[in-house]
Amino acid sequence: MRRELNAVLPPPDKPLFITSEDLSGLVPGRRPGAGYDEAPELLRTVVTTLDDRYPQAEITVWFTTRDEDAWMRSIYWQNLRGHRITEDFDTYRARLTDSLPLADRVEALRAGLRGRARVLSTGVETSRARAVGPLSLALDLLGLPDEGLTLTPPGNVRPKDGIETLLRLNRSTLDEDRLARRKRRYLRNQRMGRL
Repeated sequence: MRRELNAVLPPPDKPLFITSEDLSGLVPGRRPGAGYDEAPELLRTVVTTLDDRYPQAEITVWFTTRDEDAWMRSIYWQNLRGHRITEDFDTYRARLTDSLPLADRVEALRAGLRGRARVLSTGVETSRARAVGPLSLALDLLGLPDEGLTLTPPGNVRPKDGIETLLRLNRSTLDEDRLARRKRRYLRNQRMGRL
């Protein structure tokens, strides 16, 4: 990870803002054992790499969190789309109770990075009335205005019957290639307003 980061980091005289959910680990629920348990090690590696590359820089690690029910529904939808999850939502949620509460995860990371980086956390719900949603919160941290910016249409909108449709497809006897094609076609048609 250090090698990959060093290959893409800009020279020290350039400002740097990295945004990646993957730096906290895999979205919980994709497969057994996947989740944010790796976040402390991943983020220590990132912070150490940044500190070595930019010794004079102030490093801030900023988490956006969500209401826990909304977050769980969001990751359930993500995993239904990309993986063969066959559990209904209640079963899925019960399996992932150790991923909650998110505030505890952030506190553990804050403790692990103490003295090496400032750790902040903001609920995305606070950005609903802002010009460009969560990006406005990021611009606040950077001391930049959000005037004149407009949101692009969301690309990850869950169709009204999306959960039921993808769950039915995941539970079908389709092989993996055919399943992936059917999901892509369904989602593409939804985006184009064909269904």
